[in-house]
Amino acid sequence: MWPRLSSSILDLQDRYGVVVVGSGYGGAIVAARLAAHGHSVCIVERGKEFPVGTFPEDPAQAALELRTSANPLGLYDYQFGHDLDVFSGNGLGGTSLINANVAIRPLVEVFASDRFPSAIQAEARSGKLWTWYEKAEKTLGIAPAAFSTAKADAHALSGQKLGRPVLVPNLAINSTHEGLDAHSVHRRICTKCGDCVSGCNVGAKNTLMMNYLPMARAAGARIFTQTEVRFLVEAPAKNGYYVFLSHRADQSSPPVDRVVFARTVVLGAGSLGSTGVLLRSRERGLDLCGRIGHHFSSNADQFGCAYNTDGPPKNSLGFGRQQGHADVGPAIMRVVDFRRPGGTGAADFIVMEGAIPSAFVDAARKIASISALSGRDTDSGWLDEAGEMKRIVADTFSATRSGALNHSLVHLGIGHDGADGRVTLDSEGNPRVIWGAVGYRDVFKLISSAMYELTKTHGGTYVANPRWSEALGKNPITVHPLGGCPMGETAELGAVTHAGQAFRESGDTQAGLFVADGAIIPTSLGVNPFLTISAFAERVADAIHGRATGRIEVPTTVSLQVPAFAEPAPGVEFTEKMRGHLTRSVTTASTPEEYEAAEALAKSEGRAFEFRLTIVIDDLHRFIESREHEAMCEGYVDGAGFGSRVLVERGRFNLFIEDPEARTKRMIYRLEFTGEDGERYLLDGFKTIHDHPGFDVWPDTTTLFTTIREGSSVEGRPVAQGILRVHFADFLRQLTTLRARNVPTLGGRAAAVSRLGAFFFGDLWDTYIKHQIPGEGP
Repeated sequence: MWPRLSSSILDLQDRYGVVVVGSGYGGAIVAARLAAHGHSVCIVERGKEFPVGTFPEDPAQAALELRTSANPLGLYDYQFGHDLDVFSGNGLGGTSLINANVAIRPLVEVFASDRFPSAIQAEARSGKLWTWYEKAEKTLGIAPAAFSTAKADAHALSGQKLGRPVLVPNLAINSTHEGLDAHSVHRRICTKCGDCVSGCNVGAKNTLMMNYLPMARAAGARIFTQTEVRFLVEAPAKNGYYVFLSHRADQSSPPVDRVVFARTVVLGAGSLGSTGVLLRSRERGLDLCGRIGHHFSSNADQFGCAYNTDGPPKNSLGFGRQQGHADVGPAIMRVVDFRRPGGTGAADFIVMEGAIPSAFVDAARKIASISALSGRDTDSGWLDEAGEMKRIVADTFSATRSGALNHSLVHLGIGHDGADGRVTLDSEGNPRVIWGAVGYRDVFKLISSAMYELTKTHGGTYVANPRWSEALGKNPITVHPLGGCPMGETAELGAVTHAGQAFRESGDTQAGLFVADGAIIPTSLGVNPFLTISAFAERVADAIHGRATGRIEVPTTVSLQVPAFAEPAPGVEFTEKMRGHLTRSVTTASTPEEYEAAEALAKSEGRAFEFRLTIVIDDLHRFIESREHEAMCEGYVDGAGFGSRVLVERGRFNLFIEDPEARTKRMIYRLEFTGEDGERYLLDGFKTIHDHPGFDVWPDTTTLFTTIREGSSVEGRPVAQGILRVHFADFLRQLTTLRARNVPTLGGRAAAVSRLGAFFFGDLWDTYIKHQIPGEGP
């Protein structure tokens, strides 16, 4: 009934006109439109194909679909981060397989941001931008649900009691017709089972498997699953790209590498996926601008729960294909709107209700009951408490629908977070998000407060996302990652043009290299983003077709002799935390004694300051052999009135710089950041490694004499001074963070770390010990 769309890897050719990387909204839409115009199109998707009826419906099945390094084909890709967690789908159809179907247009004011190129701003003002939305809405079958349910009505009542507008959003579900649709796909009507975000086994959800992907396949595109793109190399004549692939036959099989040539490459692998491909490609010599990895956004996603509310059951628990349960409905059906007219700030957000899929209900019962112990009950009285306890006990001893969890409302908030996160590569070459104190931003506090007020209208206990707690790192969880390859007017402002075409370092564009997914959105959107991603993908597809001088055909005359390219050199990274005190009352310190006096004054003023940096040595050999011994720093600074965990926008670290003084060297830290006052600052710090009586290696290597300067130059006016120190407990943790980069073997990784250690401690030996040994003087 639902024929497979993907082809056998044996059918993969060695050259195509267009290779589309990823099959989410960006990739699927571009592939369908270009194939319909007659271009030669191949889609490669990292995940596997999930036909309707194969999605998990119990905890054991769900656990088997959690994507890990040992289970790379799993459907649910949950990436734990230090600052932010990211959840997305991994399969043919991308996150459309597990999203909540909600299709909302952003406020037009969102596109007035100067982050967007002038062409986008102009289309938003004229209304032309909405024509792309209309095109996507028609193909995706966007419409409001033809019914309501208990949880939807309860959430609407909450909004009404708070005097807030309640929206009935358009959804990507089929609630009206059954049978073959315009794409020759058999459709069924929504059974209101609530399993949208674990995967629809009914065939009622309008995933990309129901529209754009069948369209692409019918128009001649070939689709290959379980095939990951690692990086791209430009062809010598600049007439295309070599696409380096790895295919997995199954979960346990090792990947088999292939290389495919394409005239045009379109990245649609998601915010992290597309950004990761371009970062890895740049490491191998592809000419790309420096804005890749910038303007990452979580869309200010915030989760909460109105747990164990009064009144009748809210019926928020999915039941899959089981029978005899009360209607749950689609995952989300009502939206309470907290936005001000035209507002795009921290106080402008929406809160939706949700459903817990059947596969996650058992785990949710346990997590919610434990989390509720530290939650905030919104009502009191012994009768109320007795009723709440009765429902909790019911959940504890049976999988009942009369328990506390089925009397709960799931909340998802979306807003504006500044979109100033950064995506870099970790030691394994995978994308990671660095974002300082994103979880402490006002938008998350405001959304959480609104969720508490919504909970209060039903007399429940407000339970925040457990990850959004001090004990667990204060991490938000995003299901709507955006940015990383942001569009911009120029290469200084963005990674791609308004049409998704990649910038070179010079500011020219890469002919035939495009990004067409959420990675190109340079701001948060304040609403569910898939409709906007779809509209922009339609726009990118139109631009690619319009630029083509004819059909982008299979290049039969191109040599498949892959040109030589540089593999990334072995490197090392480690994370360092330093804490101390800085005062604005001292700005002329130049000696250790003067810095110590500034530190003492700062302590008395209570002006604590710290930073947490990941120091990345991309090329270990060059780092050691060069005179500057310079590495890049990523991380945040925090305190002393400059802001809470402010992201370091550009950081440099120099190890063992020669000082004119005999037997003296310096470690230098220069960190550029923007303070909470909007002004630019430079942390200019140094450690002095020199010999004087006594064994002073510890204080020398752990004491940073620190000056904060205006602007981004060491010539900037000092505005604060003091001392930061490495504490012993932080040093022990630092040792555990040493990682080799771009080294595939265990022995190679150990050798790289050892080489850095030998260089580091070798210099310490020369400075502190060697000259004291008879016959080993300076």
